[in-house]
Amino acid sequence: MPKLKNSDKKKPSKEDIKGSYKFKRIQFNFSFLSTNSEYNFKNLTRDMKADIIDRLCELSSMDLVQIHSISKERGLEYIEDKGISIKAKCHPDFSSNEYIKSCCPKKYCIIRIYPNNNPTPSRILGRLIGHAFYIHFIVMDHKCYK
Repeated sequence: MPKLKNSDKKKPSKEDIKGSYKFKRIQFNFSFLSTNSEYNFKNLTRDMKADIIDRLCELSSMDLVQIHSISKERGLEYIEDKGISIKAKCHPDFSSNEYIKSCCPKKYCIIRIYPNNNPTPSRILGRLIGHAFYIHFIVMDHKCYK
């Protein structure tokens, strides 16, 4: 059997790869976090940053079906875009990505950092596309709702 040269090998296309692995657990993506310091990690204390990581670790230990079956205080909640009153924008690259444009839901997905709002009613806002949660904003009070 003749050996194939590297140039003879067919490179897999995006379509070949897309959907080839089905994730069961939620994944968190920070690459589209707002550049506005009011809604990102810049002004957070170390303790608050640690609490956010703890919360994301808790959610990533469950599969998405399980997360959707628990209350919004511990799981996820969804709010229409028009129901959010944040003046800042998410990272500009988010809306320029073709895959995201084609799949982006019209609702924000919200995670409460502290399920009982104690010590603060803080939230993580983003978009859930498949099993990937694209984090856009970290809100220190829940006055972001209209």
